[in-house]
Amino acid sequence: MSRLTIPGLVWLFLAFLWGTTWLVVRVGLQDLPPFTFAGVRFLVAAVVLIVVAVVRRVSWCAAPSDWAMMIGTGISAIGVTYAFQFWGMQYVASGLAAVLFSTIPLLTILIAHALLPDEPMSFRKVGGVVLGTLGVALIFSDQLSGGGPMAMWAILGFLVGAVAMAHAQVVVRARGHRVDPVLLAAVQTAVGGSLLLGIGASTEGPLADQAWSLRAVLAVGYLSVLGTAVGFVALYYLLRRMQVTRVNSMMLVHPLVAIVLGWLVLGEQLSWPVLVGAGAIAVGLVPLLRPSPRTAAQAPDLVRTGEFQAQGVGD
Repeated sequence: MSRLTIPGLVWLFLAFLWGTTWLVVRVGLQDLPPFTFAGVRFLVAAVVLIVVAVVRRVSWCAAPSDWAMMIGTGISAIGVTYAFQFWGMQYVASGLAAVLFSTIPLLTILIAHALLPDEPMSFRKVGGVVLGTLGVALIFSDQLSGGGPMAMWAILGFLVGAVAMAHAQVVVRARGHRVDPVLLAAVQTAVGGSLLLGIGASTEGPLADQAWSLRAVLAVGYLSVLGTAVGFVALYYLLRRMQVTRVNSMMLVHPLVAIVLGWLVLGEQLSWPVLVGAGAIAVGLVPLLRPSPRTAAQAPDLVRTGEFQAQGVGD
């Protein structure tokens, strides 16, 4: 029986936390337009992270290349990805959105293979992701229809956002170790949030004119503080200690979290496609999280760097 280290527990926590955010996004979009909603979410998170950085006395001195990396990934991972996500969820069912975003682990494997010498692509990894993605599709098999003539554009947008997110995380994995995680998250959320809010102001009207209901405020608060400030710092903590393909395998867990929450909180039924799909995801995660022979041979090094031990979450 393997035991989890602190990074293992953080992985599980983040998989659960981000699994809850899909529902909260849907709630917030009932009152707020997408770009404004996303922009406010990330700018509030940026304020929280800047306060944390000041309290922790984080140094803002970084090399020009590191600033370029933080700004660039802020534009791609937040500006591009979440613009398409929040906009696209107006036109496609949440199940289809979940399936499209479950392609991020596969895209991560492909990009990491090209950019990270220590994360080569393998049939084991690709097979695990494909099986997991099929499991997600099976879970949401009754929600895979589009939402009208804009659905095809929304699907394309989701895929572009998925590529942007996968690429940004590979870049952070390669170069982000030189920057404090709080500073990295603060700069990214400030850059991405400003871009999103700018788009919102020009297409959706002034911020003060939006429908700031109690549920909208609560949705922004949850997504800003927990989903973003806490979530992104936890993500960058993991990317310093785990391969990016392992970290992004949690994307396959998010639909399971949504299904379980629906069952526990809303009394939704667990049909056979949901149960079979959940099983497929679980089986698909095994080759993604199990150590490879090469990783097992390097087990002492992995223990020292804080990764999942022995037969826990690994390569």
